[in-house]
Amino acid sequence: MLLFPIPRIIGLRIANTGDVDILQNHFDQVQPWGLRLDDGQIIEVRLTGASSEYLDQNIRPTVNPPDTVLFHKVILERGKGITLELLVLHPAESQPTVSVLGKIAGIDSLTVSRTPIDPSEQSFLASSFEGGFPIQLVRLVGYFFGVVLIGVLIGFPVAWVSGFFQKRLSRARSRWAQNYLGPTLRKNTPLEVLAQVYEQRGKSGLVDLRRALASQTILRHAVEPEPGVVDIRLPGIELGPDGGLLSFDPDKPSGITYLRSVRQADIDRLRAFGVLSSTDDGGVEVDSGLLEVLDGMLEALGASTPKV
Repeated sequence: MLLFPIPRIIGLRIANTGDVDILQNHFDQVQPWGLRLDDGQIIEVRLTGASSEYLDQNIRPTVNPPDTVLFHKVILERGKGITLELLVLHPAESQPTVSVLGKIAGIDSLTVSRTPIDPSEQSFLASSFEGGFPIQLVRLVGYFFGVVLIGVLIGFPVAWVSGFFQKRLSRARSRWAQNYLGPTLRKNTPLEVLAQVYEQRGKSGLVDLRRALASQTILRHAVEPEPGVVDIRLPGIELGPDGGLLSFDPDKPSGITYLRSVRQADIDRLRAFGVLSSTDDGGVEVDSGLLEVLDGMLEALGASTPKV
């Protein structure tokens, strides 16, 4: 594991500077031929130049993680060679060194010469990692704010478009409710609650409200708190994560129904208008006229009356 590694670009030249051509059968057939970074990790290798088309197409340098580059064992004629560019990570306190892997007959040792890097020939990845720790830190901060800016530029239009279409949908629902309810729709009436539930939460909101009004379990516990109380903590009933009521039928262990759109505030308002009343047996009765209107809205919207 490298402690405080820094990226660096190394330019290398490998050439046959001897008096004879190196043939493929001159290479040791057991050992691989390539380069090894003695203290660090090789991220990328790029062939930046070759003295012949044959070498350019056939030597094919590849990274063998974490610290090795391997070559095909090609014919290396006198005076021919290649240049490479390595992107490496190595300890900040030392200079990276590269050694040669493999054995060529008649050559006791192989050396690699360093070459200067032409900035115009650097790969995009190498250019991105060039520089010491301060440069990398500044670059990281710039990348972070760049990502944030891109997120804002993309997220704001998406949110605006989503809000725009949601408002259009709400207006369309409001017009539908007004047309369906006609003159009976007035402010501060139970029918206004139905219209607002449909406008805000659509057909599913009306379905869930109808299911709640058909459940004595929900109604008995919903009318007990003072108006405006949202947190219901009684046996058999609780609020869901978005404020919806979660009802439980003890006779149906698997029949837990999540009413995602019912709100305690809806029950409070209907009770305030007098359409919910307690019965002698401890139950809650819902005004039949309200249920008739709600069932008619569901039928007109193509939804069946739900049962609990």
